[in-house]
Amino acid sequence: MSEALRDFFGGTLGGMTGILAGHPLDTAKTRLQAMSHFDRGTTYQVLSHTARDEGYRALYKGLSFPLCSTALLNAVVFGVEGISERALKSLWSEERPMLTGFVAGCIAGLAQSPLVCTVDLVKTQRQVQLGWHGDSPVGIFRSRISDVGLRRGAFQGLGPTALKECPSYGVYFLVYEQSKRLSEGHLPTVPATLLSGGLAGCVVLGMIHPVEVVKSRIQALPTSCSHQERTPLYVIRQGLHREGLAFFLRGFGAAMARAFVVNAATFGGYEAAVAAWDGAAAFKECYSYVALSELRKDFSQLWRKSWGRKAPAEAFNAWLFEALSEAAPSSALPAELPEDSEALLTWVTLQIPFQWPYTEDMEVAKENFQKFLEAAKEPSLPQWPGLDALQVEQRAAELKEDAVGTVGTDDSDSASALRLRAFRCFRPLLREALRPHMRQFLNELDSSLQNLREKLESTAQKLSESEYLPKVAVEEMEKTVRLDLVGALPDVEGKFPRRHEIHLGHWQKLRRLYQEEIRRQWRPGERDMVYMTQDPARCAEMCWTLLTRYRALFGPHDEGAGWHMALTQQVFEALQQELGVSHELFASPLNCTLSSYCSLFQDTDLAFGSSGSFFQWSLVEGSYECNPPFEEGLMMKTVQRLIQSLEKATKNAKALSVALILPIWLGSPAMNAALSSSFCQGSLEIKGSNHCYLNGRQHYCKPNHLLLCQAEARGSLLIVLQNLSGAQRWPVTSETLTRLENAWCSSSKRRRVEAETQQKGPFCCVG
Repeated sequence: MSEALRDFFGGTLGGMTGILAGHPLDTAKTRLQAMSHFDRGTTYQVLSHTARDEGYRALYKGLSFPLCSTALLNAVVFGVEGISERALKSLWSEERPMLTGFVAGCIAGLAQSPLVCTVDLVKTQRQVQLGWHGDSPVGIFRSRISDVGLRRGAFQGLGPTALKECPSYGVYFLVYEQSKRLSEGHLPTVPATLLSGGLAGCVVLGMIHPVEVVKSRIQALPTSCSHQERTPLYVIRQGLHREGLAFFLRGFGAAMARAFVVNAATFGGYEAAVAAWDGAAAFKECYSYVALSELRKDFSQLWRKSWGRKAPAEAFNAWLFEALSEAAPSSALPAELPEDSEALLTWVTLQIPFQWPYTEDMEVAKENFQKFLEAAKEPSLPQWPGLDALQVEQRAAELKEDAVGTVGTDDSDSASALRLRAFRCFRPLLREALRPHMRQFLNELDSSLQNLREKLESTAQKLSESEYLPKVAVEEMEKTVRLDLVGALPDVEGKFPRRHEIHLGHWQKLRRLYQEEIRRQWRPGERDMVYMTQDPARCAEMCWTLLTRYRALFGPHDEGAGWHMALTQQVFEALQQELGVSHELFASPLNCTLSSYCSLFQDTDLAFGSSGSFFQWSLVEGSYECNPPFEEGLMMKTVQRLIQSLEKATKNAKALSVALILPIWLGSPAMNAALSSSFCQGSLEIKGSNHCYLNGRQHYCKPNHLLLCQAEARGSLLIVLQNLSGAQRWPVTSETLTRLENAWCSSSKRRRVEAETQQKGPFCCVG
């Protein structure tokens, strides 16, 4: 939502700037094209005669309609263009930017044609009136509707307008992007933007100028003209008869001058407006941080109220990741809540009806199992109605029969297996029994979330209207970099971290990602940030905002950092070499290894090269690494989407490969679904003693905490999912799996040595 508002704000102010700058030339163009009074006049002569005879105000005749409608016009253009481009990318491929941009621009131009026709019609009728006095634009509109009805009164000249708008917007965006790319590195950023916008306007309007002449002639006609006189063919025949081919070039000089001025001013205004909007991002993030902190507290209080127990440390983060994956969030708060929550069910059933503690002793596990069965039968808390005793006994018998010969001989393995199997076996019954109370919990949580969202949106609106922009002070030291937010925020003072201190290497990485993304050909209606390419202060503000967002996600005690762990560099190098991996499906600007990746947040991450959320992104072809958060519901949702993408790639004859990393959890539905899939080309079990992950706090943790080695019993599973084309392109052999295993194991040993030999330093994030 914030991206759409940002584009709407920038597009509206940019459009108004262009209209104000170019309207006198538009008046000259219209009069040259539609009035015989100026048959042999030049642009200068029309401007001077109009100003002398009617006053300078006459140069702005008909201004009110286009000025007032610019917000709606830009909303239509930028909105339809963005939606069309995303749909076309999903339908075709990410590798067709030129064709995708052209077609999306054509669709946007066609969509706005009816509105453009009405605005231009009223504007033209006002501009061809001699003398300052005459009907106002609103009066002209009302009079036409009254005389000839809505269709003729508002849409006279719709055909030529659609013919003009449809291809012109497709070419317009292409010319803008290409001229901007060619001028990059040769001109300062702002002049390059103005020149690119002006050149795009000249090329496009020069191309469709003959259509523009016909449109102006038709729209200048009074309502008393016959249907034949209003047809494009009749206007063209009459024009050619009187003037020859020169008819199509009437007002060409004025049109070119206007095109350059209007489009340069429009793009310049857009860039400046967007930069001003983004300037308040750091301040907005302070309030976003506080809002998420309040939601975390509300969750804990509601948990105790609903279930009579303290919320587990990981419960909120599990629910939050699930909620954020449902829709692309525009802030730290979820955009919407699902009706049911598998993550919430998992953590509730760890406490209700029986809080089954983890143990490695098989005898204790058996005792806990009996306690669990008794608690399941008996109503205890108001939230636990109890299960039918016969159903409980049947499930218990099925569990015992299923477990024969399947658990290991090691007591710790057997105890863990019994606990996991019990939870999975009884989960359907527990879900039905807890459903009413879960719904009530989610409804109350949603009410709290709605209140926080409204407060956050109200605050964001006030900040966007404020002239006071934040400053981020950057202090580079030998091994770390400090980013401090400077500015008073009395409403939330002391409730958010003003300072972030991160490793120098991560600071350099963020700046590199930022600059790389700036240099890409971003579409002006989507997320164009060219205006701030050379501005280090903007990069610092975006970095501070990003760090604050993920600090809020981790929680006050970093309990959510475990969801942010990543594979080591050596493992990624092996995945690239053996399987051609080129994109990470679950990462962030802070923990990504590759420059191409998906991440959770749009508003903070896109500036650093993120492709957006995995769940909103289209996997068409290529080779990917997929390491989702280790939460069963999210993992299952991920596997289902991967399989759907592989099926679609197979139908489209595209090669697709995914290196999926999951935890080895006994009976995990996600793990079983991936292993049993027809797309599974191989799997590799990495034992806990042989591998490690990079700390989720890698950007600011102490060097000796950079590596997190897994416990003996906590292994990981690498599953390679490929369609036939993907398997042929990136074959999985026993040698491939052996080399991957060696990289994983040697990575663990090497990173352990590196972490132990690094000098310790003060790496922290302080409030």
